[in-house]
Amino acid sequence: MKKTLIASLTISATLLGLVATFQSEEALAHGYVVNPVSRVKNATENGFTWGNIPGDQQDILNNPQGIETPTSKLDSGELNGHLASAGLARYGSLDEQTSDRWVKNNIKTGSNDFTWHHTQVHKTNRYRYYMTKQGWNPNAPLTLDDMEVIKVEGQPIGQDLPKGKGVEPPEDLTHKIDIPENRSGYHVVYAVWDINDTDMSFYQAIDVNVQGAGSVKPDITAPTAPSVLEATNIFHNSVSLKWNESKDFESGVKEYMIYRDGKQIGTSVTPQFTDKTVKESTTYNYTIKAIDKSGNISKASNQLEVTTLKEQTEEDDTIAPTVPGGLHSMGETESSINLMWAKSEDNVKVEGYNIYRDGKKIKSVTGTSHKDAGLKADTTYSYTVTAFDKAGNESAKSNKLTLKTKTAETTPPEEGNKTTWDESKVYDLGDTVVYKGVEYKAKWWTQGDVPSDSQAWELVDTSEVVEWNSSKAYSGGAKVMYEGVHYQAKWWTQGDTPSANSTVWEVL
Repeated sequence: MKKTLIASLTISATLLGLVATFQSEEALAHGYVVNPVSRVKNATENGFTWGNIPGDQQDILNNPQGIETPTSKLDSGELNGHLASAGLARYGSLDEQTSDRWVKNNIKTGSNDFTWHHTQVHKTNRYRYYMTKQGWNPNAPLTLDDMEVIKVEGQPIGQDLPKGKGVEPPEDLTHKIDIPENRSGYHVVYAVWDINDTDMSFYQAIDVNVQGAGSVKPDITAPTAPSVLEATNIFHNSVSLKWNESKDFESGVKEYMIYRDGKQIGTSVTPQFTDKTVKESTTYNYTIKAIDKSGNISKASNQLEVTTLKEQTEEDDTIAPTVPGGLHSMGETESSINLMWAKSEDNVKVEGYNIYRDGKKIKSVTGTSHKDAGLKADTTYSYTVTAFDKAGNESAKSNKLTLKTKTAETTPPEEGNKTTWDESKVYDLGDTVVYKGVEYKAKWWTQGDVPSDSQAWELVDTSEVVEWNSSKAYSGGAKVMYEGVHYQAKWWTQGDTPSANSTVWEVL
């Protein structure tokens, strides 16, 4: 029996991907499919059947939940050939498509469980699932033409809720998905999580081997036992645990069961868990068991004895916060780099974060993101982040992130004194552009969102009349033109076709 009493430990924080900012409110959001294991997550478990992951694509290993790009790019067909990577270069290897490139999950026709693990929850419009059609070519780049929709959970496609009105999903969310009877052998399921309060979606390709419902052999073999159970963080009111994953070579691991003092207290689909029901200055014994999709339960992991800390006040606080996890970039421009990281924890309260550039402290912030502006073009910078509490205790430094600003444009496109919208450029809240002769202002961070179609942009001159777009949301007072007639919205609307008889629109 191992006894562990830890005053301050580095938390093993889940790595995060991109950030989306809705107006002035930060919203962190990430997730991936753990059951059946998605292509990107499988790659972290040696899911490639040949070759290695390029050095510039380590997000495949470290950030499976970060495959995020504007929803409009999928719907417009821009992601065809790049569905698995969502068109993001740092995930480019995921687009390699051959019949033997990827490890496959055995599933059956009929009902199957598909589980998303959300590292940060986010208000949601829908989840949608596509599947390759019978007779698809597994040796050609994936496109939506190869697929058909097999399930939509939430709002119907094209009928988004008003911004901010979606529901936040739980950390782990399982959907029952019916696999068509005419599918067999190798197929790809494409899972999409459409976010509600931004115009972004998360994408996951899942490689499966479809077996007939009656031809699946009974699974009577339990998973291997979880190993190396340890505490990554201990406070007076929580204990964070992690362990090495179990293996199951038949139906696959479904989840882990967490036991404290011999009684089950929770489950987790990932090899980590935080127990928030502990008392201060108390000793507990933990073990973990794995259960596969057929119900077979593994032997218990090693037993871990943990003693929680005594609660401290700000006056007697000597414990530093945990290390900020997953420092990464949200995008680079010629003169700025957008940083984001996972929040730290503290025995009392995290007061803020210190940002270091090339080893020197440049800023302290209270949130988990920062735009470092005023940089030189085509220049390399290195960053780390620490967390600090009110008592002045500072954590160890985060992972080191080295990035390069973009090369300066010699002849930027302009219309008069106004910059023309560029789909490859990152725009921040308040930036203005001209698109098809009309000036728009960014409502939040955006890249690649067409101003006339996206909720990320609003008209600068509200008296402007633009062509009505069925996918765009309009606020009360907005003016549009439809079939040669000018209309004005009476209140918020999306998808309601303007007409003389409309209750939403009035003719100007």
